[in-house]
Amino acid sequence: MNTFRTTDKQKVRIYEIATSMKEHGLSDAFIAHSVKLAEYYLGAFDLLELWEREEDEKERNQIIADLQDEIDEFKEHPTY
Repeated sequence: MNTFRTTDKQKVRIYEIATSMKEHGLSDAFIAHSVKLAEYYLGAFDLLELWEREEDEKERNQIIADLQDEIDEFKEHPTY
């Protein structure tokens, strides 16, 4: 992973997306891990934005799976 750090504006965007995820019934644990990862990893930040823009439920589910893979990878090899 790189040394990406979110700006204050990006952090607010992450929190907005997290709120939307909660409204869509995603678990608190998944959302919390996604937020933490997105603050330091550009790939996760991009996936959150992609999830927010996506309208197709099947595609959204794939993005969730991709985020979960990133979360699992981080848990195995934390870098920050």
